[in-house]
Amino acid sequence: MAACALIVLVGLGYTVTRTARPALSPALDGKGTENTIMVTGTAELQAKPDTALITLGVERQAVTSREAMTAQATAMAAIEAKLKELGIAKDSIRTSQLSLYPVYSHHEREAPTLVGYRAVNTVTVTAQNLDDLGKLVDGCVAAGANQVQGISFTLKDPSKVQLQVIDRAVKDAKAKADAIAAAAGLRIRGPINITLQQGYEIPPTSRMEAIGMGDAKLETPISPGELTVRVSVQVTYRY
Repeated sequence: MAACALIVLVGLGYTVTRTARPALSPALDGKGTENTIMVTGTAELQAKPDTALITLGVERQAVTSREAMTAQATAMAAIEAKLKELGIAKDSIRTSQLSLYPVYSHHEREAPTLVGYRAVNTVTVTAQNLDDLGKLVDGCVAAGANQVQGISFTLKDPSKVQLQVIDRAVKDAKAKADAIAAAAGLRIRGPINITLQQGYEIPPTSRMEAIGMGDAKLETPISPGELTVRVSVQVTYRY
C-alpha cells in the first residue's frame, strides 16, 4: 500500500497532504497520489444597517379573561394607530406573541387563589427610517405600550455585502495557499473543492435608553451602530 504523508501547520488553518488515490485519478502526479493544500480563508466587512426590528407590546391584567383581552386589544389598537400616524405600513407590523393566562395569589400553607387574568400582546415592527426610532418607541409608549422587549438591526438586502465578503475570503485563501506553496518550492494548479463554512451577520450593539418620558422635547436615544458581516471558506488546492 502506498504511503500517505500529512503535514499540518498547527493553529494557522493549513493542511498539506499527499494522499493515496486510484491509479486512474486525473489528479495524480504519476505515482498514484494526489497532492493538495487545504487552507481556510476569512474576511469581514462593516456595513451600516438600514432596517430596524423593534419588538414591543402591551400587558394588561383584569379580573376576568374577557376584560383582560379587551384591555389589551384596546391598547394594541391605539398603538397600531400611532404606528400608522408615524408612517409604519400595516404589513410592517407582525404579531409575535398573543397569550392569556391566569394569575394566582400564593400564601403560605394555603392553596393558590385565582385573582385574575393577564393578557399579553406583542408585535414586531419593521422600520426603515432609523433616524426616527426614538420617536417611534416613545410614541408607542405614550399610546399604551408597557413592554419594549428589544431592538435589532439588519440589512434589507444583505446579498451585495455577503458576495463581497465571500470574494475577499476566497482571495484570502488563495493568498495563503500561494504563500505555502512558494515556501515549499511548489506551484498551485487550481482549487478542487471550496466549502463555505460560515456566513453571518454580527448585530451591532444598540443603545436604547428611556429618558424624559414625560417631556415631549426628549426622545429615547437609539444608536444603530454597524453590522459586521463575516465569512469563512475552506479551499482545497491541487499542486
